[in-house]
Amino acid sequence: MRERVGWIVGLALMGIVSGLIISKYEDAISALILLAVYMPVVAAAGGNTGSQAATLVVRALATNAITLNDWAKVLWKEFRISLLIAGVLASVIVGRVVLFSGDVPLPEGMNIYSIGLAIGLAISVQVIISTTLGGLLPLVARGFRLDPAVLVSPVLASVVDITGMLIYFFTVTRLLGL
Repeated sequence: MRERVGWIVGLALMGIVSGLIISKYEDAISALILLAVYMPVVAAAGGNTGSQAATLVVRALATNAITLNDWAKVLWKEFRISLLIAGVLASVIVGRVVLFSGDVPLPEGMNIYSIGLAIGLAISVQVIISTTLGGLLPLVARGFRLDPAVLVSPVLASVVDITGMLIYFFTVTRLLGL
């Protein structure tokens, strides 16, 4: 019970950190409201792909299909899978932005294609990092003699939320000059 309360408090604090990151980029959101629409998409993509990778590795650890010594094999496999998923999701999101957001007013000198590409790149980086981290985190937990099934979900969710917002805003503000 005490462990769960600690994790819940930790998750609440991570939510506060995510809020602080978003507030840091308030000017960028104000300049281009369209960025706010795609924030949850990037966060969800990272969370979903990271959780899927973590679940598969936790299962493989539980069935003794892999050991701690297989970390490089897991890293390589999850990285390759993340590249494929990132490419598909980036293509879908760029298409979504271009096809369904073309009538949104844009700041001077900006076009919908560059916005789509910036968001697509952000989602790609987020998916690659989240999937790779999701694959390795259960191994790290096991290495510290912690239960990966208990530890991975809250830690991964917190890390992915924070990194997702940082990656998203850093990428789009740099690429779009906001």
